[in-house]
Amino acid sequence: MKKLITACAVLVLAVTDMAAQGISAGLRTGTSCWMQRTTEKSGPLEATPAQHRSWDQEVFVRWERPGRWAFEAGFSHASVKKSEILSVTGDDFPYNTEYFQNIRPGHNYDLSLSAQYDITCAHMKACPLLRRLRSYVGVSIIPTVTTLRPGLDPTPDEQNVFQTWTGLSHTMVYNVTQHLAVSTAVEGRFAPTELFSGSFNAGEYRPAARMGVRLGVAYRFSGRPAPSAAPAH
Repeated sequence: MKKLITACAVLVLAVTDMAAQGISAGLRTGTSCWMQRTTEKSGPLEATPAQHRSWDQEVFVRWERPGRWAFEAGFSHASVKKSEILSVTGDDFPYNTEYFQNIRPGHNYDLSLSAQYDITCAHMKACPLLRRLRSYVGVSIIPTVTTLRPGLDPTPDEQNVFQTWTGLSHTMVYNVTQHLAVSTAVEGRFAPTELFSGSFNAGEYRPAARMGVRLGVAYRFSGRPAPSAAPAH
């Protein structure tokens, strides 16, 4: 029992210490532009058929360490659509084939894990307005799953597409009060297996790139902003 109490006390102290170092949680929303490979092996990226943009919703937890590093985990959702061309061949001679477009709606879910570095200019501290602003650049890894609902026959009942994306981001945090912050994120995401793959199946839903911007608010549990970056020498 003593060991259990000691372990719980250590856990509580560790969580309290992390909160004192800049733990925050919040919501962001924004829009993304989706692109995919063309049918050519070396072809350029083009807008994803049936849907060029999506409206995204994200919930995130952020940990700003003393110094310049910050870490963030976010879960987001976006409604998506897949366009595909289906063909139907008649049963009687001359067996004419008709083609029509089928739109399949679905949902995209992803978990983003990122490490970010503070690049805020130290000279901004001289301005009362800008001293509250922090600027970060980061890298991320994003496992995703896209669920496509049934479309017209003969499409399958449901299709789940799993991908792992990588991303580059620029995040800005403006501390409005000790507890409240406004957060913006501009991010480019890429699916390496699709972007650099030598094969392409036009019948699959395989977007290769996604560019987006999001805006939201966050609540800081510690009640104070994370320590500012050290002035440049």
